[in-house]
Amino acid sequence: MKTLYFFVSFFIYLLPILAIGQTGYIVTDSSVVAAKIDTENGDSFNGSFCRVRNGHVWEYYNPYLIKEYGFRDGRVFISREVQLSGSNQKVFLERLHQGKATLYSFKETTGVQTFFIEKDSTLYVIDKKISKDRGYKDKLLEITSDCKAVEDAIKVVEYKKETFTKLIKQYNTCEFAPMPHFRYGLTVSSSYLKLVLRSGNEFLNYFDFNYVRGYTIGLFADKPIIASNFSYHVELYYSDHGMSYNKFVDTADYDFVANISSLKLPILIRYVYPSNKIRPFLNIGVTPSFGIKNETSSYKSVIGKDGIDVNKVDESSVLKSNQFGFSLGGGFELRLNNKHALFIELRSNIYYKDFYINHNNPVKISEYNFITGINL
Repeated sequence: MKTLYFFVSFFIYLLPILAIGQTGYIVTDSSVVAAKIDTENGDSFNGSFCRVRNGHVWEYYNPYLIKEYGFRDGRVFISREVQLSGSNQKVFLERLHQGKATLYSFKETTGVQTFFIEKDSTLYVIDKKISKDRGYKDKLLEITSDCKAVEDAIKVVEYKKETFTKLIKQYNTCEFAPMPHFRYGLTVSSSYLKLVLRSGNEFLNYFDFNYVRGYTIGLFADKPIIASNFSYHVELYYSDHGMSYNKFVDTADYDFVANISSLKLPILIRYVYPSNKIRPFLNIGVTPSFGIKNETSSYKSVIGKDGIDVNKVDESSVLKSNQFGFSLGGGFELRLNNKHALFIELRSNIYYKDFYINHNNPVKISEYNFITGINL
């Protein structure tokens, strides 16, 4: 009955927070009070003090004076006695997730962050480095040993609020889900490139441009966005293509030859569907291209009275060394183990003449890549 009374009082006292614009609440041994709490302090300050506005005066509450305080945005800090730096002390722990296992965080004034997990009435300290041979992942495996579904996630989890919170949520439901983590690796692809006329050009109009095959090889890095299924995906790869076109019109023979090699820098946003073994994904972004070799030659050969006259046509402005592209692609990841996956993707790139879109440019480049990659 006493517990029921406390919870009823808790919600009754919280109503003024929404009604009169208060920014939080504080909990003492006997009451819950709506309060105007300073929200501009960092995690280190919040772990030691609760700063409350009372009229024109700021009042400070330490963990020995109040049991709990919370902000309107949902952040909650609990007064607990913990062991830090070899001694017991009372601090405000930020509660990140509550359930079968409850996750807390504390940040010292030195910037050192420590996580705590409460399970079966025991509060465990999760130091980043427990000893010379044991780290936080070993401790997490011990605490969550009753749920095998999170073992792979623990092996790659980073010592951060977002990833720890995601892990404990998974543990409390004991469901498998891939843990987003930083990855890097290698890519190779078969690349198909085509010149596309965007405006009239007397010489280029003679040719029926089709896709020519080349290859790419490169590196990639993939960094999750706040432990979500979205990530920043950046690549750097070398691309090489050669093309040759010929057209005979009336008494003239027209030839266009190009050898193009470049370094390309796709900067993409990737979304990965969080399935178990096979994970579909989508990429979208931009792809600047920096030319290494850009050799183009155009010829017009005419049969005359004295033989064949070969004349070189100046079309040097058709292809620029530096180009700007837009990319859209999709594929799937094939999970090999907790750290490695094989990537297969079909990607479309459209490149313009310069690092800006000039609709007067006669040519743009269309490219399709069949990409295979693996993270190391």
